[in-house]
Amino acid sequence: VVGLVAAFVVLQLPYSLALLLDTADLLAARERSCTASKRKDVALLVTSGLALARCGLNPVLYAFLGLRFRQDLRRLLRAGGCGSGPHPRGRCPRRPRLSSCSA
Repeated sequence: VVGLVAAFVVLQLPYSLALLLDTADLLAARERSCTASKRKDVALLVTSGLALARCGLNPVLYAFLGLRFRQDLRRLLRAGGCGSGPHPRGRCPRRPRLSSCSA
C-alpha cells in the first residue's frame, strides 16, 4: 500500500495540483505574460506525462506488491482463464448473474 501511495504522490499529485492552479487562473480570468503562460503549459505537459506513466505503472506495482493479486494471477494463468477442463465450443461457461434487486 505504501508503494502505491508513494507512486500516486510522486506521479499523479503534481498533475492534479497543476491542473487545479490552471483552473483557478481560468476562473479568475487572470492575464498572464507570454513566458508565464508557456511555463504553465510546459508544467501541465510534463506533469500529465508523469500521471500517464503512473497509469502504466499501476499494474506492475500491483503485480509485484500485492500478494493476493499475484496469487490470483498465477491461478488464472494456470487455469487458462476459464477454469479447469475443456469447454464446449472453446468458450468459457457463463456464470449466473446475480441481481442487485432483492425479491
